[in-house]
Amino acid sequence: MIFEVFEQQFEALLEEKSRKYPNSSDYLRHSLLRSIATQIELMLARLRTEINKDDAYWENYEQVVSDVLSVMEVKSDELLSLEASDLPHGVRDFKTIKEKLYDTTAYPSQEHLYYRNFAPALERLRFISKHLKKLDESDIQFCDLGFGPGVLTQFILEEKPTWTACGVDISPECVRYAEKLMKLKGVNERVQFTTGDVRNLPYADNTFDLVLAMEVLEHIPDPLKGLLEVVRVLKPGGYAITSIPVQLPVPMHLYVPQNPREVLNLYERANLEVLDFSAKEFRIETGPFIATFALSVKV
Repeated sequence: MIFEVFEQQFEALLEEKSRKYPNSSDYLRHSLLRSIATQIELMLARLRTEINKDDAYWENYEQVVSDVLSVMEVKSDELLSLEASDLPHGVRDFKTIKEKLYDTTAYPSQEHLYYRNFAPALERLRFISKHLKKLDESDIQFCDLGFGPGVLTQFILEEKPTWTACGVDISPECVRYAEKLMKLKGVNERVQFTTGDVRNLPYADNTFDLVLAMEVLEHIPDPLKGLLEVVRVLKPGGYAITSIPVQLPVPMHLYVPQNPREVLNLYERANLEVLDFSAKEFRIETGPFIATFALSVKV
């Protein structure tokens, strides 16, 4: 249907000039159709790549999209019409980024959709899963900082049915979204989310066995202050699982480390002992960047 409407509008726009300027109009018609054909071939190539993925890929894709649609209570076409506001050019202050991006209704659902096929997001899950296997205690309480849509919290609670969780996010929209996701997944009785700033956590010293800060610290201008709060609320011997991208100067990133060594220096300044550290390169539309992942312990 969409192609029929497009063809009708395309020809209608050209019709008036075609009578007076037949050759130039015909040349323009074929030039534009050639460009359209190129774009269609690119889309078909992308579709072929997706279709050739294995069942595990498609099962995850289906689950993520189904969860997002359920939480948002929309259909696919309605979901695609929701977009977070573009940040004004050159904006570098946290308050404006919060207002224009994090506090929009669309933000948590867009973040959730990254987990359907975005390699860096899936790598976060793999790194967490790798270390969850080493933590067998039955009564662990963990905290997810900057939890966004709540995907990582949900994942851990499903993997560890005796664990409980807290979470802090700057966005009330993320709190609402994550609470609905937890209820959808049947883990809402074991988690409590709250709105707050990771630089001033509403918890007592030595509260948690495990704290997550995945792709969070780069969003604040003073990441060390956030990391020191992680250390403060961790119990002695407690673990931190963190992720910070390197060389990824997107508008919402107020801290952009230039190399993995800079990230390690940040952990050292916070008096965290790094037990496992990995740096992996990914390529996105804006170019390559390095994602770093760390498991640390409070000594």
